[in-house]
Amino acid sequence: MVIVDATVRSAGETCAAMFKEDGRGYLIGEAPTAGMSSQKSDVALPSGLFTLRVSTASNMSRVDGGKGIEGRGVAPHEIVPYVAADLAAGVDTAIRRAEALLAAYPYDRVPYAPPKPR
Repeated sequence: MVIVDATVRSAGETCAAMFKEDGRGYLIGEAPTAGMSSQKSDVALPSGLFTLRVSTASNMSRVDGGKGIEGRGVAPHEIVPYVAADLAAGVDTAIRRAEALLAAYPYDRVPYAPPKPR
């Protein structure tokens, strides 16, 4: 079970994408990840005082049919919006949903079947 939202970025969304794409995890959350996971290149500016870091290639181009993560994010399998009343009562809506899903694990939606040990 992986809980994501728009604050998940860079390596966090690359990991979430690997869990999703490899069928090893079920993603839930209120929104897709930030879409800010890419290779960066540094460009020294003429003054020498600053370096500009620019995105040069999207990480995980195999994600979502080759569309990658950059600018798109990783969409959860299931959108779970936060409920203000839950948060006011000290209950995290996403964690509560994750617990319910784990009680009846969605094997049909998470197809990963590891090889049997020899």
